[in-house]
Amino acid sequence: MAKPHLHLIADMGFADCFTERIEALSLQEKNNIMLVGKKPDKRLAKKNLPYTNLKDTFTPDPAKFDRIYVHFLLPMVCHWLMKHPDVRINWVFYGADVYRNPLVQYDPIGPETKPYFFFNISDLARSIGYKLIHQRAWYKALGQVDAILWGNPIEFNLIQSLIPSCKARFEPFWYGKAAADFNIPRAAPVKKESSTLSVQLGHCAFPSVNHMDFLKSTPERNNVSYHAPVSYGDMQYSQWLQKQTLKRKDLTWITERIPIKEFMHHIDQMDAGVFPNIRQQGLANIRSFLLQGKPVFLHPENPSYQQLTQQGIAIGDCRNFSRSEHDRLIAAGTGNAALVLELYGEDVCNAQYVRLFG
Repeated sequence: MAKPHLHLIADMGFADCFTERIEALSLQEKNNIMLVGKKPDKRLAKKNLPYTNLKDTFTPDPAKFDRIYVHFLLPMVCHWLMKHPDVRINWVFYGADVYRNPLVQYDPIGPETKPYFFFNISDLARSIGYKLIHQRAWYKALGQVDAILWGNPIEFNLIQSLIPSCKARFEPFWYGKAAADFNIPRAAPVKKESSTLSVQLGHCAFPSVNHMDFLKSTPERNNVSYHAPVSYGDMQYSQWLQKQTLKRKDLTWITERIPIKEFMHHIDQMDAGVFPNIRQQGLANIRSFLLQGKPVFLHPENPSYQQLTQQGIAIGDCRNFSRSEHDRLIAAGTGNAALVLELYGEDVCNAQYVRLFG
């Protein structure tokens, strides 16, 4: 009997959508999915999946599996791999596992956001901890990677430049969360009575979103209101942001977690999405806006901006956000939605799951 594949998946937002698609494609017999984390009593994933810290009795034996997929290369996974030096892995790339890693030289933080890090003891402690505790395990793990699964070959080149010791090949893959969320039944959008543009700013409370860089370069306008989700991420940063912007009357912070059905309804009510981050993040949000034909503004240094524009999708430059730019991009909305559906829709996504995990 053929061995199943093992998936060690960080207890984060993609565990559920990955499991649901595996089940929908009847691939669960070929794929063992385990959540990796430190707090099983505070798990984020809703699916009833086995949970391990890779030191307990639930720790898997790699000899019992065919291919091993690591979804987010957590430090605890790196230490587990040190105990199994002959194991080869396929790394499902998230972004933060490299871009927020103190062992990697990369700085996506804008100048107006950098003051948050002044005298930031927790960030300093995290950096020191990585270098003292995780450095050896991290570099050993990079040498055990056969493939990096990701949806953007432009970004793969960036990853290779940041971690050159990792000699892995590129495998196209994405979770398909935006396509799945797009089909969630929900209430029809409320007809707008105001001419004011409702714009989502960013998608989470991480400094790399560079909220302040956008806000300080964008004056208040009577005909634009910003709605910024900061319900997850760095809550200390979220509080800092809110203190910095007390005088802004055009800004609403969304501080409570919203169930996905209600969040999609929120996107339905928005006129555009502005994502000032230089590093890749928030892809599900970006594609959700594009699938609805809504204008999206990204930073041109963001690999997602580079890929989408190469694919013929009209994207605005967040540094030049304006009502007139929004109106210009509205005309491209139908074409954008059709292209995103063709390139990233359910059929393409399902074919990748079958190819990789079948």
